[in-house]
Parts: sequence; structure tokens; C-alpha cells
Amino acid sequence: MEYSFDSVERFIIGTVGLPGEREFYLQVANQDRITSFAMEKGQAIALVERLQELLRELRRRDSSRYQAIFRPVEVDDGPLSTPVESEFALGEMSLTWMDDSDRILFEANSLQEEEEGSLKVLFSLGQAKEFIRRSERVISSGRAPCSFCGLPLNLDGHLCPRANGYRR
Repeated sequence: MEYSFDSVERFIIGTVGLPGEREFYLQVANQDRITSFAMEKGQAIALVERLQELLRELRRRDSSRYQAIFRPVEVDDGPLSTPVESEFALGEMSLTWMDDSDRILFEANSLQEEEEGSLKVLFSLGQAKEFIRRSERVISSGRAPCSFCGLPLNLDGHLCPRANGYRR
């Protein structure tokens, strides 16, 4: 199934579950519908990094135009809209700057070939900046990293490879 959004009120990453067991979702909403898509934490991190690169490139390329079309949006720290039911798990993702509409196009395909799902979302620079801010907060709210190896610490510690397998 194909999901296409020409404008959105909400384009966010959120989680369900406790740190260490969290499931990540991309949630997209407009006046007509709310849809959620499962994703991995690594995909969320990569999407944030790519959006940051894209915004830096746009600012570098034409700073005055960037300032003219940038419109801040309201901060969105609310939870995911419920019920959270994934339409499909996100696989390959891409971002494209649409010069004709001054918006960013996010495209993704289903991770599973048998699902044959696709997602297309157009959103503004202000929404991109808010997406980055919120996503960084969501991503960093997980388990604290080990001071030796950087891997996430569970409540009962972990077997640290830098400490020769001793529990930290």
C-alpha cells in the first residue's frame, strides 16, 4: 500500500516501551489520518543526521533564501497518538530537497518485500528542524552508555568488552 502526504501537521519519531526494550516509530499525521511506521533506532539516528546535513547544505548554498522560507513550527513533545499500529516496517529511506515547493520529500519503502509498502511525505524546513530537535531528545532518552565501551548499560549492568568481559 502507498501512503502519500502532501502536507502534514505531525512528522515525529516516538517510542513505545521501556529503555532497552523500546520500539521506535515514525508517526505522520494530517487532518484526515494518523499513520505509524516501525523503524530501528539506527534508522532514526541516520534520518536525523541526514536531515541535519541537508539543512546545513541549504543554508550554505543560499543563506538568504533559506532565511526567507524558514518558518518555525510549534514544539511537539507530546506522546505518539494511540493506538500505535505499524503499517509496515521502514526499510530504505531517502530525503530530497524539492526546490519548486521549498519543502523536503521523505520517501521510504517497506523493509519486507512481501508487504510492498511505500511512504511519501512533504514537510517544511521548520518541521524538519523540529523533527531533529524532538528526535535527538527521544533517541538520547534511552539507556545510559558505559563509560568504558560506549555500549548501553542495562539496569543490571553489562558484560563490557573493554573490561575483558567483566560485568560493569
